[in-house]
This record gives sequence, structure tokens and C-alpha cells, in this order.
Amino acid sequence: MRRIFTLTTLFSLFFTLSAHAADDFESRYKRTIHVNDLETVLGPFLQKCGKGNDLPQLQCRAIRSYMQRKISTQLYSAFARDEALTFGNYNNTKFEYPVTIKGCLTCGSPTVFDPLLFAQNKFWVVTTPPKSFKNGTFQGVSLGKFTIPVDPRNLEGWTKKVKPFLRVQFLFKVQTAGVWKEKDGHGITLYLGGYRVYNRCTGKVLFSEPASSGKAPVDTAGCKLAATNANPKVPTLPKMPKSSKIRELMRSIRDKAVDCYKQFQIPGTAKLKVYVSGSTGKVSKVVLSGDYKDTPTGTCVLNLVNSLNFGKFRKKQISFKYKYELK
Repeated sequence: MRRIFTLTTLFSLFFTLSAHAADDFESRYKRTIHVNDLETVLGPFLQKCGKGNDLPQLQCRAIRSYMQRKISTQLYSAFARDEALTFGNYNNTKFEYPVTIKGCLTCGSPTVFDPLLFAQNKFWVVTTPPKSFKNGTFQGVSLGKFTIPVDPRNLEGWTKKVKPFLRVQFLFKVQTAGVWKEKDGHGITLYLGGYRVYNRCTGKVLFSEPASSGKAPVDTAGCKLAATNANPKVPTLPKMPKSSKIRELMRSIRDKAVDCYKQFQIPGTAKLKVYVSGSTGKVSKVVLSGDYKDTPTGTCVLNLVNSLNFGKFRKKQISFKYKYELK
């Protein structure tokens, strides 16, 4: 994988993590609390308590202030939604996918908090300051770009087995200064401490800032099904049809061959040499000899044999002889 330009400089407030002797992604991640419900850590910063002096408002502000101080000292981790990764068109010359990482946990739609606690309960969550705001949403939160090499021979399988399971994980702190101004919309900018892109089925890290020194946690939910769908089992074809199957099929049309005889009332022997194509399992050619060569009865029998299907097999072609005694 190649980085194709320098990533956007992360916030200067990088939690003084660089002071640690080992400063890779994993060393930071070990000190995080993982968050599945953003409301638990962002709620105290986005909640409105009112500015009055009545007891409920005073209690709300006191609890909010306490929770803000407690939360702001901790480093957290969370997964972004799928929209945090955008893929360009596959490069057929360089055999790679260009990928853009967006600095947002909620890129396509806002996160929704409890409506009983938040009168306005939809919030955008980003990890880098937006370049602009418009109509209550934001623009310009790209963190950078990188490329993923993909062998064109494996492109279809990669698209089904790998691409859907790429995950973006952010490390961050929450500060009151990150809350958006009301004119910009409802949201918060987190203080970014790192991020990585990895395959959750294998734990393989494709890109990280700072660099990763190991694998990410594996989450195999849905992975086996995707692999099965991407590589459906192809039935193993026999080298050629079994003799018993050939006899069974030829016998299956005997009564109809007798009907051919009854139609024209000419007794005799229909000697056949049948050629069958392996790629289709169908009869490719029939040579008729004996009493019915170039006769209406013979043509009737040929039509019956040509209608048979012996099933596909690996050999290019087989041939066999068969005869019907009609009287």
C-alpha cells in the first residue's frame, strides 16, 4: 500500500501521547475506552440545561459540568460508519483502488440521541474541523488518501470478501471547545488521537496514523457467508458419463423408438454411433447405419437420440454405439 500524499496534520492537542516511549497505534489504543453508544460520552457536552437559577437547571448544570470534567480526561475509541471510506474507480493500469478517509464518525447522517433528554437530538460527529458549514451540515473533513493494491484477477472476490469489511477506527478525546456554534449546526468536533483502517475479518491493518505494529481485533460476523458467496462451490464434473447412465438414457427412449416403427411398419435394426459434447452434455452428432439409414423411421429415431442430454463432463467428447431392434 502506498500513501499518495501527506495526510492532514492532526490536532496539536494530541494528548501528549508522543511523550510515551512506545508511540504506535496499539500503545494508544490500549489506553482507550471503546464507545459503542456515542451519547454516553458526547451527551454531557451537547445537552442544554438552561441558564436559570431554579433547582432543576442548577442540578443539570452541576451534573453536566462534573461529567464533562470526567470524560475530558479520558481517551476513547469508536468505529466510524461505512461512509468514512470512499473508493475511487479501480485503476486498471496501476492495479489499485484509491481510497479517501473522512474524519467523521457520522458522515452520511447524524447520530440520534434520546429525544426525552435532548429537545434537538440529531448531531453530527467529526474528528477534524470542517472547512465549511451549509444548511446544518458540513463539508471538507478529508484526512487524507491512500491506495490499496488489488490483483485484477482477484478483483471480483476482493470486492465481495474484503471491501465490505474494511473498518475505520478513531481514537479521540472530547472537549467543550469542540461543540459547534449554533449558526454552524448541531454537532461536535472531537480531538483526534489516531485512526486506522483494517479488515475486521482478518485483523489486517491497511493504514494507520500513527503506524500500527500489530493486527486489529477480529470480528468475523458475516465473514464466512461473504467468502462463500464470493467463491461459490463449483460442482466437480465427472470425467465422462457412467456406462449405466448412457444405457439408462438410451433405454428411456426405446418406447418412442418403437412408436417410430409403428408409424411406418418397417421392421429392422437401427445401428447408432452417438457423439456427445463434454461442455454441454448434448448430442453433437449421430451416425445411423443398418436397415433404417435414409428412411423416415431412421429420421424419427435420430430426432429422439438428438433430444437426449447426458450431463456435462470433463472430456471434450465421447462416442458410443447402440442399436434398437424394431419389429
